Amino acid sequence: MRYVLDACALLAFLNKEDGWEKVRGLLTEAVDSGDTQVCMNSVNLLEVYYDRLRLDNAFKLGEFLMCAFESPIRIIDTFPRPLLDEAARIKAFYRRVSLADAIGIATAFCAGGIFVTSDHHELDAVNAREAVRFLWIR
Repeated sequence: MRYVLDACALLAFLNKEDGWEKVRGLLTEAVDSGDTQVCMNSVNLLEVYYDRLRLDNAFKLGEFLMCAFESPIRIIDTFPRPLLDEAARIKAFYRRVSLADAIGIATAFCAGGIFVTSDHHELDAVNAREAVRFLWIR
């Protein structure tokens, strides 16, 4: 199984907010099982980084990226045409969805994965109408 993390899912894990245990379970499963893969688009990772930097302006990008790339999370930093097309379509059709969320959803869709998030207020409409699968952490 392939899971694609939204920024809010990784932030919940890092901050031990509601739902963090679900993300921990996915990461543990990714380490323990060859069948589970946890991914994240680099744009969504950027959201986590700037959130951390906003809270602590001494936060170091290098240290953050080292931790991110040493984790079981596979960072997707390419934007093939199908991903760009799907992200643009989602953003155009669902105005409340941020560009970063549209990219994360498109990443999950193109990878045949499940988008892991807590953003019901923005994404319930996408969940109801689109073929991409969601895992809600709260």
